[in-house]
Amino acid sequence: MTDLSFERHGTLWLMHSHSERGNDWIVNHIPGDAMTFGEGVVIESRFVQDIVFGAMTDGLSVEVESRALELTQSEGDQIYGAIHPQEEKHDQN
Repeated sequence: MTDLSFERHGTLWLMHSHSERGNDWIVNHIPGDAMTFGEGVVIESRFVQDIVFGAMTDGLSVEVESRALELTQSEGDQIYGAIHPQEEKHDQN
């Protein structure tokens, strides 16, 4: 089950919780006075990557509108490592 989802709406994003873990994470990591729209938390585009990365690093299952979020290779590697901590990258020489 997805804990948090992120969807792009122009220059803003909406973050929705889909689980108790997601609700708890929002309470502990997002300011209480954050703007909301319906059930979603409004996020400026400049903050969305850090929030997604933080949630994934904390072990939450995150779904992001696929075409909208671009990560650097380093950020992608960090997220992969957070999701798959037992796997190690090995050089194939």
